[in-house]
Amino acid sequence: MKTKFFLLLLLPLFCALSCNRKELQARLPRQYSSEQLRNNVSVFAVGFNRNDSQILIGSNSSGIYNVYLLNVEDTTLRQLTHSTGESNFPVNFLYASVPPGREAPIGF
Repeated sequence: MKTKFFLLLLLPLFCALSCNRKELQARLPRQYSSEQLRNNVSVFAVGFNRNDSQILIGSNSSGIYNVYLLNVEDTTLRQLTHSTGESNFPVNFLYASVPPGREAPIGF
């Protein structure tokens, strides 16, 4: 009985405190123009060569997806495909009976 009475005394206090809270305003998401969305650059990697000195990557930095080879040691980027009309995507390094470092990257 005392507990119920105590809770009834706290109820008006709780209501008074909660009524003084400021209303939270919804935050609007940032708006982007279509030009900004088109200028995004996508980069993805598909794997390392046998001696881990190069990474085969795909990127649309030229405006369309092409295949690139990234040298790990000095971070130089060599473009392997030069397409302007159709996208090219890297798949993996082609390992045949070749010495390490002479692997041929393949893509589609």
